[in-house]
Amino acid sequence: MVFHLFCIWRVADGLKEASNLIVLCLMLTCRFIIRIQLIQKNEEVTESNEFIKNDIRRRIVLLQEELQKMNTCTNSNNIKTENDTDKVK
Repeated sequence: MVFHLFCIWRVADGLKEASNLIVLCLMLTCRFIIRIQLIQKNEEVTESNEFIKNDIRRRIVLLQEELQKMNTCTNSNNIKTENDTDKVK
């Protein structure tokens, strides 16, 4: 395209003959820029999704640990209560 534009300029045909090529170049350049922006946006979304997934996994692990602690406490309290009940009898 650049070579064709150079040839038109060299022959001195003027802008009327080069206008189609200029419009095509601008259109392709804009399309290329839009494509790059879409790719960058997808990468940012992917990074954000990974952060959210990791945060959710971390929270799930913390909740599971707390649930285990609660279960052990509840079990120990139940055993203690049973022992106290047996002593009273």
